[in-house]
Amino acid sequence: MTEKTASLLIKKLNICGHAAFLVGGCVRDKMLNRPICDYDITTSAKPDEVINLFEKDYELVTIGKRHGTIGVIIDNHVYEITTFRTEDGYDDHRHPNSVSFIDDVKGDLSRRDFTINALAYDAINHRVIDYFDGIGDLNNKIIRAVGDPSLRFKEDALRILRGLRFAATLGFNIEKQTLTAMIAEKSGLKDISRERITSELTKILCAPFGAKVLYSAKEILFELIIELKDINGFDQVSLSHDYDVLDHTLKAIEFCRDKNPVTCWTLLLHDIGKPLCFTVDKNGYGHTKGHMLTSRIIAEKVLARFSLPKRTVYDILNLIAIHDEDVAKTKYDVKKLICKFGIDFCQNLLAVKMADMCAHSDYGVKKYLHEKVRLREYLKEIIYNNECCDFSTLAINGDDLVLLGFKEKSVGEIKSVILDLVMRGDLNNERDDLLKFAVSQLNNL
Repeated sequence: MTEKTASLLIKKLNICGHAAFLVGGCVRDKMLNRPICDYDITTSAKPDEVINLFEKDYELVTIGKRHGTIGVIIDNHVYEITTFRTEDGYDDHRHPNSVSFIDDVKGDLSRRDFTINALAYDAINHRVIDYFDGIGDLNNKIIRAVGDPSLRFKEDALRILRGLRFAATLGFNIEKQTLTAMIAEKSGLKDISRERITSELTKILCAPFGAKVLYSAKEILFELIIELKDINGFDQVSLSHDYDVLDHTLKAIEFCRDKNPVTCWTLLLHDIGKPLCFTVDKNGYGHTKGHMLTSRIIAEKVLARFSLPKRTVYDILNLIAIHDEDVAKTKYDVKKLICKFGIDFCQNLLAVKMADMCAHSDYGVKKYLHEKVRLREYLKEIIYNNECCDFSTLAINGDDLVLLGFKEKSVGEIKSVILDLVMRGDLNNERDDLLKFAVSQLNNL
């Protein structure tokens, strides 16, 4: 997608007597010097007029015609051209009951969510159209609703999460009245599809400033995951912790160096079961024995309400279950972990462990650092040396074993024995050595 191509579409609309401008996110990102993914156009031309102008030269997408949007496909990219419009009634807190086409760009911009998205750009005359001080808010790094913030979020509750995402991605602050309205209208999120909720929340969690934003909007987070309310303010009464459980959780997300959906969702839920496991010893110190398994059980129920991929959920639950275990006593232990879950899982585990540790007190960091360092160094060695950790990297395969005379049932058994010996370092992963060993075991299986 290019601004040059979008400008050609705008020029053709202008030649035919229609006002047309770039609008929304592309204008915002252009002014912030950020990469632009989509170029959207707003115009005074009605949908049928847009179709008549472009149908001879381009393939069109007309599914959004009722709401004024026509997609023009150029070089496998869809440039959306939408008629100036106003919207009326949002019974489902998401979609307007009706739209009315208008001739005024100001009226169109006034229906948009935030001032930084209510900007239009005249690509022909190179000027920005700004009726709501979006430029000022960009300069001051502020997320502010257009007009009455309560009305904006009553109309479309998804805007609440979009606003949090913009703040989390850009590092902006949410204007006080806008944030107050977000929190006040949070119940409208129950009407938003779980797919959209999952998408927005995941982007917030993985964004550079996601933890900071969620800390300022905890009530919204609790609306989505009520179980997190139990860890809010929960004192761990431990020398290893400076923060309550929720603050520790958000700090861990903040400290995570490899933010992706698996690591960030894991960190969000990794200690969610601590209140149910909490005990205090005779010296007055708190303990949460068994919290990993309890957190996994709670997390499984939580994740069932979202729409993450099955493999992502699988990894999250397994990471929660072992996030506090010492899994790197030996290199062999790490190899077994790789064999069971894969290298990506283990790298995510390291990221989770490091972030979790950094959110402890100085005492806690010193106490747990050595195990994380061992895991990091073992992983580094294994990857650098391309050491064998699974059947796919063994120097022989099942066909080789069948040719030696192993029966079908015993092939899997001898492969497991060989792999284990190789991972332990007791057998070289060389074809001749493995075949020789296999022959020596032929009569034992």
